[in-house]
Amino acid sequence: MLKTRLIAIATALLCAAPLAAQAVVQVTPGSSSNTTAVTDQVSANEMTGMRITATLADGQSGFATWGLLSGSTWGADIFGQDGRQIARVAMTPGTADTFFSDWLVTLYQRTDLTSLQFQGGAGYGGVLFDRASPPLGLGTGTAGSGLGRDFDLNDANWSGITATYTDVVTLNGNPWAGDLFSHVSVDFTNAEWCTAGLLCLAGLGWNSDVPDANGPNANPFGFRMDTDLGRFPAGNTVVPEPSTYVLMAAGLAVLGIAARRRNKRA
Repeated sequence: MLKTRLIAIATALLCAAPLAAQAVVQVTPGSSSNTTAVTDQVSANEMTGMRITATLADGQSGFATWGLLSGSTWGADIFGQDGRQIARVAMTPGTADTFFSDWLVTLYQRTDLTSLQFQGGAGYGGVLFDRASPPLGLGTGTAGSGLGRDFDLNDANWSGITATYTDVVTLNGNPWAGDLFSHVSVDFTNAEWCTAGLLCLAGLGWNSDVPDANGPNANPFGFRMDTDLGRFPAGNTVVPEPSTYVLMAAGLAVLGIAARRRNKRA
């Protein structure tokens, strides 16, 4: 009887005050590239060359490549067009595995963060973004990639955040297994903060704490996301989507017609 009552109370509490949903993850295949090998266990100090772009609500944006910042801290210090620092995305220590460890974002300006872009692949350190493979993240996906982890915040009170995985990566020319990508775009434009699912404040972007005029905020936010490393052959090229080929063909046809007209006039 007591057990039944406890279950009923717990169910009622969950229904009355549900936790806000975590980041919504979606997939847009985009272009495709091919890797010849995949390294699964990647640490912070192995992502050198990955590019991160940050955009703020006031229009400022900037990018930086991942590298050693100081001591055992690895990450990227991102500055805007006006020369002021926008954010720092970092992970400590350098031996931290990206599957288990927190990535920390510190904001440096008094405005909301609206997006973060993570670019890997052949041109950016060979970094790959490994999604959780179904079912329930228990599948292995691409051979050698092991388990993956979708982008997510370590705070159940935030919702309205969308992480889009694009630009698929295949292994040795095999069909895409659905888990490896070279680009992740995180949109905070419609971020919503909720207190135990009862009071929600929408359209905040992301600014977890207003910073001082001369320094960062005191409350960096953390997220989780798994990365792998790919080995790309020299001269590896990105294969456009079929629709891109159609546009290219149409463009070449127009150029050909124009050239024939010029020749006739001559």
